[in-house]
Amino acid sequence: MTLTGIWEENREYFKNLLPESTKEEEVCVGAIEDGKAVAAAVFSSSGSLLYLDHIYVDEKYRKKGIGSTLIKEFAYEMQEAGIHSINVLFTDKAKGIDAFLVKTGFGIVEEGAYFSAKIEDFLSAKKVQKIMSGSYSTEIRHIKDLSKTEKNVLSRYLTEDDADPDILTDPALAEKLSFVSVDSESGNPHACVLCEKTEDEVIVEYLGSFMKDLDDLAAILSALFKAGKDEGLSEKTIRFAATDERIIDFAGKLLDDPKDLKRDGTVYSAMLCM
Repeated sequence: MTLTGIWEENREYFKNLLPESTKEEEVCVGAIEDGKAVAAAVFSSSGSLLYLDHIYVDEKYRKKGIGSTLIKEFAYEMQEAGIHSINVLFTDKAKGIDAFLVKTGFGIVEEGAYFSAKIEDFLSAKKVQKIMSGSYSTEIRHIKDLSKTEKNVLSRYLTEDDADPDILTDPALAEKLSFVSVDSESGNPHACVLCEKTEDEVIVEYLGSFMKDLDDLAAILSALFKAGKDEGLSEKTIRFAATDERIIDFAGKLLDDPKDLKRDGTVYSAMLCM
């Protein structure tokens, strides 16, 4: 088996093994066996963290250790760049991935549940409409409008809340759908919502109030729902991945029928240390 980077020049050779949504900033690595492309993996980085976003092995070449070798060889090469682990986030709907990761040497832990609802269900809810028409003592700002110093302060608050501050520099962050509420006098952050956007849904990667204040959460969610409407996303699904059940409980109570916020499954994280 031969490993190779996947570039513009040879991407056509691996096109059946790569997802159409592969982004330019992602690193793609492929495996060649018997003169043909048989496997491909897609990696992305967030700060000092390296993530495995996708791996696919041709059905005729499975159970031969090709996928595991591809990941381990790439991990070995990345050690020279100061990367000492590969991380994976997946749900219980990704059948078989857990067994493959364990066989490859990953350790797996349960992170929490994920829930989803239609954005239009939030927009039409009476409580949300009241929130959106209300006024709050904090100032709501786009993440993209923060200065370097303000982002550093927010990064510190996220770290203290056991969140990964590297998400602020993640290329996948949807800046138009990510907000922070700040104290109008001190400028300190009160609450934050950080989102990614795919073709089908808005994914809330972080939602929290540093002051543990429900009014702060209401204000920040109001900004998110307004932005979703302005961006023409009303018919899309919004998905919350949360380890804090209180946040989910709060989001559900904003809906006219809390049952519209459905539990879709469990989120797991896996790590391979080199």
